[in-house]
Amino acid sequence: MYLSRTKVVPGEGNNKSKVMFIGEAPGEEEDLKGRPFVGKAGQLLTKIL
Repeated sequence: MYLSRTKVVPGEGNNKSKVMFIGEAPGEEEDLKGRPFVGKAGQLLTKIL
């Protein structure tokens, strides 16, 4: 993925949060938008939470 990525996908959220979700690698949608968990995996995570 790193050879074909178009953007860095930094973490985001509250720096003082007691919980952090770490993804394996950005997917295509995350790469295009430059934001974590906005693709299918992020939609599933949102439903689960």
